Amino acid sequence: MDDTRKQRIEQTVAQKTDEMASVDDLYFGDVIGTAQACGQLKEALDKLDQLTHIREYEKAAQLGYEAIASEFIFLQRCLGGLNSANMSKDILIQDIVMELTPELENLSYEEVAPFVKTKMKSFQPRPTVEGEKIPVHLKIDADVLSLFRSQGGDYKARISQVLREYCDANHNHE
Repeated sequence: MDDTRKQRIEQTVAQKTDEMASVDDLYFGDVIGTAQACGQLKEALDKLDQLTHIREYEKAAQLGYEAIASEFIFLQRCLGGLNSANMSKDILIQDIVMELTPELENLSYEEVAPFVKTKMKSFQPRPTVEGEKIPVHLKIDADVLSLFRSQGGDYKARISQVLREYCDANHNHE
């Protein structure tokens, strides 16, 4: 791509900051909703796992028809919102292509998309935070979990500390 073509695309994309900010808002809202829905669904599924493990089948079935179904519907709605945000981004890019087509021959969506994505906040790498905790779903042997729980307090923090000590002793970590 020659410099003149690149500059013209960059200029046009720079003029669309309000539109890009609106699409960013859609993405961020739906990402927050999706994270919340995933967390709530995970909690409900963990509860279901516990109930079936202790053979509380009636409670498990009730949970499935109530909390799990409700959380799954919430997740579907959030994912639908993400899909809508994707379509809004695609329309924005296509509008830029259409605007520039009279002066830039054979301009394509694929040529413009990277310029838009570099300007949108929702496509920038997520900054890492020192000491950030990342939620994971992990199956632990029952006797190991029982030991940590029997010690009272925040057993998850103790498990994390044991893993931290292992990493410090055996590997360099960032």
